[in-house]
Amino acid sequence: MSTILNSVRYRYVHTNTHVHQEQWEYALATKKEYEQVAIIASFDQKDWANPKWVDNVLESLKHAFANGALGVKTWKDIGMEFTWEGEYIMTDNKRFDPIYDYIERENKTLVCHCGEPKNCWLPIEEMTTNNDKEYFKGHPQYHMHDKPEVPHYDEQLKARDNVLDKHPGVRFMGCHLGTLEWDVDVLGKWLDAHPKACVDFAHRMPHLEVQAQKDADKVSSFLKRYQKQLAYGTDIQIHPHFTVEETSKLMADAWHNDWEFLATSNKTMSVPEVTGEFRAMELDWATLEQIYSKTALAWFPGI
Repeated sequence: MSTILNSVRYRYVHTNTHVHQEQWEYALATKKEYEQVAIIASFDQKDWANPKWVDNVLESLKHAFANGALGVKTWKDIGMEFTWEGEYIMTDNKRFDPIYDYIERENKTLVCHCGEPKNCWLPIEEMTTNNDKEYFKGHPQYHMHDKPEVPHYDEQLKARDNVLDKHPGVRFMGCHLGTLEWDVDVLGKWLDAHPKACVDFAHRMPHLEVQAQKDADKVSSFLKRYQKQLAYGTDIQIHPHFTVEETSKLMADAWHNDWEFLATSNKTMSVPEVTGEFRAMELDWATLEQIYSKTALAWFPGI
């Protein structure tokens, strides 16, 4: 673990402190030992029926902020899994409003994993990246193409945007390229409309690489234009059955491939997640520094 944590600054995500106390205590202990670890709090919908559910969540977040949490993350289970009285509870449900208000008042960041990539709602053969094809083929329970009862991709994003309309002052990070990974033009318009929002790259770099196959200059121009609203990130789990060496290699390979795509010049490259070759972006150092560092520093004060 020390070999891994000494190499990079991490955003460490934990869940509701009252529900997963052991996990919370582990997060605090890790942060204490490794100063580069930063904590993002979260909450779950357990005890949703309890009239004091909101108060309990706020108390939990107060405790998390007092112990150094820089923000709060909501998960895709809101909108895609959690139901109450036969209805899916969406991100813009009014019971969440006091929580979002509290996050804003405390000058913290709302981190939102809303929905899944657009591929999730397509037939396997129409998906644009190999990793999505493999994942949803192996996890059919999460493939939404044949599950019309689950709110559609567009409904997930509409609920997310409703949150930002109701809480225009909240500092916001959209996980996984804001679930608009499939088109940099659409993502750019969304970022223009939401200047207090940024997005991270976590596990969505292949979607940019697919678009680079068609128009590398357009993708490069997008990255340069919106660099102050783009934050580098990965989505790598430390599996308990992996050795430190195996985990380190997994991370190093991901970082190397991403850096090669973003930073190198005059290079045609390929990765397993994408069928065919594409051109690297050749971003200048100032843009790379913004994406890899400065955006995160701006969106997570105190990191």
